[in-house]
Amino acid sequence: MASATVPLSVGGELFQTTTVTLSRAGASSALASLGPSSQSDPHFLDGDPHLFAHLLSFLHHGRLLAPPPPSAALLAELELWRNTLAFVQSMAINAALDLHIADTIQQHGGVATLNQIATKAMVHPARIPCLSRLLRVLTTTGVFGTQTPPGANSELLLYTLTPTSSLLVGSRNLVPYTALMLDPGTVSSLFELGRWLQCELPEPCMFKLRNGHTFSELAQHDPSVSALFNDGMASDTEFIMDIAVKECGEVFQGIVKLLDRCRRETLVLRPMPSPRRSHM
Repeated sequence: MASATVPLSVGGELFQTTTVTLSRAGASSALASLGPSSQSDPHFLDGDPHLFAHLLSFLHHGRLLAPPPPSAALLAELELWRNTLAFVQSMAINAALDLHIADTIQQHGGVATLNQIATKAMVHPARIPCLSRLLRVLTTTGVFGTQTPPGANSELLLYTLTPTSSLLVGSRNLVPYTALMLDPGTVSSLFELGRWLQCELPEPCMFKLRNGHTFSELAQHDPSVSALFNDGMASDTEFIMDIAVKECGEVFQGIVKLLDRCRRETLVLRPMPSPRRSHM
């Protein structure tokens, strides 16, 4: 079978193959019907050139060629960067709290566009591309989800709540506890971990090393710190107790019975008050 050169333009990137290679896609394939043309007038295909390169390689070799594995040094560097930059995920959640992104999505019926989130959060128009990158981090890590409306432009994304971000909305949410964990005073204390390990236990704690006072000392003098701690602990306790009662209710029933029994025994064993003596 004679083979002729077939130039292709896929997504703006030029490829050059042969009619024999394209015929291996099958007689019913549109690729097999492409014939020779001049280099100045290649066949245009609307697609991803990176993916098309793999398809063309498969047609040429008859099998998928796996790329060479990365070197061990490169994998080690990637792992180092992954751990070094892990704090970006925490700071992204902190920014989501500041901008009330989860609340905005819930207020729009569970889905919201980038512009709706930006408008509600009063993000400067020049910073909307940065907000988009922030949301990319939050969706990649599963804090939020995305979906494309049917029949709409594929570039239009709707941001949705996930089981994780659902914990940040509603009357019983974990926003206070999350805010406590991401508070600058709490986070910055971890910078003293190395120095704390060199100190004699038990004092001082990392928080005191960083801030000059323990958390309880600050809470005694600063009402905002006290409220931050109390609200955070209350939200987490309420959330956990709801789950504990629902999933382990029989345990608490036994405790109630034990308390009732102790109360009855206390009433029985309580000494009777001495009768008052009358003074003649």
